[in-house]
Amino acid sequence: MKNSIFIAVLLSFFVLNLSATDISGEWNGTRYQFNETKTEYIAEFSYKYNLKQEGNQVTGTAFIQSKSGKFGEFALRGFVEGNQFYFEEYEVLNATKEENFVWCLKKGVLTIEEQGGKIEIKGATPSFMEIYGFECTGGVTSLSKDNPNLTEREVKEIADKDNANPINIFPNPFLESTSISIYNDKSQVVYIDIMDIQGRILEVLENKILPVGPLTYTYSPKPSESSLYYYVRIKLGDKMTTKSIQKADGVGGIR
Repeated sequence: MKNSIFIAVLLSFFVLNLSATDISGEWNGTRYQFNETKTEYIAEFSYKYNLKQEGNQVTGTAFIQSKSGKFGEFALRGFVEGNQFYFEEYEVLNATKEENFVWCLKKGVLTIEEQGGKIEIKGATPSFMEIYGFECTGGVTSLSKDNPNLTEREVKEIADKDNANPINIFPNPFLESTSISIYNDKSQVVYIDIMDIQGRILEVLENKILPVGPLTYTYSPKPSESSLYYYVRIKLGDKMTTKSIQKADGVGGIR
């Protein structure tokens, strides 16, 4: 009986019982742009969020500016779950740019944490071209209400952590379906689900104890699903990793 209870608890996906941190207000900081191998950053941009949170749902704008003065302002939306901010910049509201320059829309998951008595929102997130939908090099975001700056070592630590992510997704963006591959390094509970930008779980791909070895899953959105942007959440034992995936609209890239 005790073993049955233990297995039932083990197979159930963890739920963060933390109340959603309210991140309403103005956040200032820096966006550090990765190089192509995502091992270091090659450019810095001033970065700002203006956010409004109702419950766990967040709306607002993101403003980014280069050292030359060129800027982009984007509509932003997402949700907070525990100490994680799931977000996407989904529309260009206003922008200037250099010739042959394309702004990239940031998406992904940022961590909300306290450092030295102040709250920071930071992490490595992917980005996608505003027009064609191709993936950009991505970068590291660091924001607080006190305008922080990360050291080069701190940016590299975040980049290294992102590069160590065990999830391989291809293609991304995708037209009809995408393949999700991971390696399970020991016998343990494997839980995989797909969420949308509202935080709704659309599909559970796995939820059971699996032996050591490679695992591959295919995700195809249902015909009734209109979202173009999703999160893949993978929990191996007590460690969870999240990756963002994006569906092309089949016309001119990503809507």
